[in-house]
Amino acid sequence: ATGTTNVLVANNFISDLKTANYSSTNTTYNAFGIRITGGTNLKIYHNSINMFGTVTSHTLAGMSANMVITAALTGLDVRNNIFVNTQTFGVAGSFAYNIYLGSTGITFANINNNDYWGTSGTNTTYIVGYDGSTARTTLNDWKTYTTQDANSVAIAPVFTSPVNLLLTPADNATLNDLGTNLYSFVPDDIEDHQRSTTPDMGADEFTPPLCSGAVAGTAVVTGNSTFCGSGVPNITASGYSTGLGSGYQWQYSNDNFQTDINDFV
Repeated sequence: ATGTTNVLVANNFISDLKTANYSSTNTTYNAFGIRITGGTNLKIYHNSINMFGTVTSHTLAGMSANMVITAALTGLDVRNNIFVNTQTFGVAGSFAYNIYLGSTGITFANINNNDYWGTSGTNTTYIVGYDGSTARTTLNDWKTYTTQDANSVAIAPVFTSPVNLLLTPADNATLNDLGTNLYSFVPDDIEDHQRSTTPDMGADEFTPPLCSGAVAGTAVVTGNSTFCGSGVPNITASGYSTGLGSGYQWQYSNDNFQTDINDFV
């Protein structure tokens, strides 16, 4: 958008975009889900953008971004979006960004309640955001720049397919209702389902199934699993069931859970 005011960009599925490694910094000819070159008080709400696949042609390093902004704007509002970039390139020194700012001095009037996700691959480094001069690799790094994004997350969404960005309800419980209320601007989702005052991020509203037949999963300790007096083991869980109304409780035991079973509080 150029020379526009109060434009709303909302409820879009954007995916399957590639270009042939023109440059690792070019903000014109690379693949971008949303490209903004000017405007005032633009509203970027409830979009789902998935950049994926491998670009192997060309001899130069490349880049892609879910959203690129090439000029200083005022009043930019970016909320309730899902940004995913797992794209890889065939030449070393390439980058996959969620947000790329093409110049310094670009600020956000509001940026929050977004999901930023991506992965690095051979030859390609995933970066949450580029602020015009510095790569902000992690979400915390990006928050330092924006001074916002307090309710944004880094969670891998599970889409129906890479190009069908409907969220599968049973697999996205951790993303449920993480958006902020933008009902007056975007009352329905991409399928015309009505949004609530606690909406989901992205273009698709979903409701996880109720939890039934709960599976506890498996806990794994990394680092020192035994210690005396003090220590900080890292315990992670996987394979547990999720759903509305579910939760989990960590427990510990001194006799391999025979009779001595205690809850962490």
